[in-house]
Amino acid sequence: MLAAALRALGTLLLGAPYHRLPPALPPLCVRALVGCLAGTTPPVGPGALSAEQLPVASACLACLAAVFSSKAAAAAAAEQLLAPAGGAAEAGPCSNAAGEPPGGSGAHLLQLLFAYAACQHPALQLEALMALRGVAQQHVALLQGCWERLLSLGRAGAALPTPPVPQSPRSQQGAPMHDCPAPTGGGRLVCTPAEPLARDCVNRYRIMLCRLLPAGAADGTVPEKIAQQSVRLPGDYLQATGEAAEAAAAAAAQPAVSSPVAAQLHGGQAAGAAAAAAGAAQGAAEQWQQLADEVLAAAVQHSSALLRAAAHAVIAALSPAAYAALATPLQRQLLAWCCSGMTGDEASPVRAAAAKAVGAVAASPALCALPGGERVVL
Repeated sequence: MLAAALRALGTLLLGAPYHRLPPALPPLCVRALVGCLAGTTPPVGPGALSAEQLPVASACLACLAAVFSSKAAAAAAAEQLLAPAGGAAEAGPCSNAAGEPPGGSGAHLLQLLFAYAACQHPALQLEALMALRGVAQQHVALLQGCWERLLSLGRAGAALPTPPVPQSPRSQQGAPMHDCPAPTGGGRLVCTPAEPLARDCVNRYRIMLCRLLPAGAADGTVPEKIAQQSVRLPGDYLQATGEAAEAAAAAAAQPAVSSPVAAQLHGGQAAGAAAAAAGAAQGAAEQWQQLADEVLAAAVQHSSALLRAAAHAVIAALSPAAYAALATPLQRQLLAWCCSGMTGDEASPVRAAAAKAVGAVAASPALCALPGGERVVL
């Protein structure tokens, strides 16, 4: 009964007219979901969940994914819940070296999401990764200090083992099905009634995230979808942090002053903001280098078209300023990956994602500084 009620709440959260609801209602829902998930999760972690607890945990994670992926203004109220205790938001909920929550229910929630994202239950993994992607896209400041954990999830996704060659339909007759099989029937994912969690999870996945990649790229097995979300997660984080840094630098550069004293004060603030922006850009460039070396390099060569398309989608999220801040060898490598995927990949969704990435790179003035960069794109 509880799991069914949570599923209904998740449907409401996906399509609710937030502008017509009381502002305090979404935070109340999130607090209730956090309490339910924390109460359902065993002290030793998600791996010890019982069969009765699995549907409840899956429903809680689905609701949280719906909340954090919403672009409605009311969803920003979740930041108050996720902020660490004592107002030390600048410390970051993942900054505790001991791996324990520094304080606050929000820090506890993020620890739970990371734990579920690394658990052995595929449906729960996918739900937790979708929730983390929503946090990265809408509330990226809450993930400050979590880069290594995000990168670790990306590495795990890019290292997805190559699936075995499917057997012929005749040899599969009468064989028990314990997991979602490889795509059949025109590339659509087929789940048997024995996997209600996986079936429900895939349905919500299609509703919430199929627009993130070109048409046809949402097909695949559950492990492939988990790997796809794992690869996209650190890219979402870097994209959101880059956009936030660019917005802060633009706001600091605007001369909203009316007197010489105020102008001098503003000039000092602008210089400090420029120095901070330069330091942030350098740090972001180093993180992009890590992402390329440890995640994208494996993902663009993976046998799964879903992972290859996800890698190109990460590159397509690079802004012109972020691309210009990268080291020249990395700029060349990203351009080479995209051009190779656009012209040589056999899967049309991968070619489409790579073409979008090439378009994003071509919009950067830094491309003109690369030797033969324009000719490569042409």
